[in-house]
Amino acid sequence: MPMYTMNQQSFRADFVNRLNELTVNSRPLIQNLTMFAHEYIRFAETVSQCLEMHILRVSLFSISFEQWRSGNVPYREAILLCG
Repeated sequence: MPMYTMNQQSFRADFVNRLNELTVNSRPLIQNLTMFAHEYIRFAETVSQCLEMHILRVSLFSISFEQWRSGNVPYREAILLCG
């Protein structure tokens, strides 16, 4: 169990900070994120939202300029890029 009480906003900020440290496929970082999320299971929906946004953000970085110019960008990413 957690050593201190955490509200949803604090959890989200902490989880996002930890998630942003995941810049390579690192088993120890992924395990730490998993354990942290498990400790605060009541914020499972927040974890899901953070993971989804992280995946979208990372996938947008992988789109090359050539893909963008040629129009070869998936619809959802194009919407996110255009606003």
